[in-house]
Amino acid sequence: MDWGVASAKQQLSRVIKAAEDEPQLIRTRGTLVAAVLGATEAEAYLAWRAEHPRRSLGDFFREVRELGDDEGFALTLPERVDRPNPLLLSAPKSAKRRPKADAKQSKTERTSRGSRTR
Repeated sequence: MDWGVASAKQQLSRVIKAAEDEPQLIRTRGTLVAAVLGATEAEAYLAWRAEHPRRSLGDFFREVRELGDDEGFALTLPERVDRPNPLLLSAPKSAKRRPKADAKQSKTERTSRGSRTR
């Protein structure tokens, strides 16, 4: 049976008793948010869960790769082609480097300004 969250809160004892016969689904705005199971169904689920641990995505890909190797399947990839990236902008003309002579001159200017006379 389906319950709304508010009615399931108000009638929790009825939800629990009804769960002994069949799972009680709790929905909010039509979306399933919870389920109340009877004790035997919950124990069966927990036993199944212990036998079937969660697998990662990496485990899944490893299994697929092994199946492909067993079947003699070879994955051929097309040659990589670089595409222009619209997020990388070219540097504006004003940001070009100064000639080396200017860079040296500005370095000496900085040291002469920062020096103190005694």
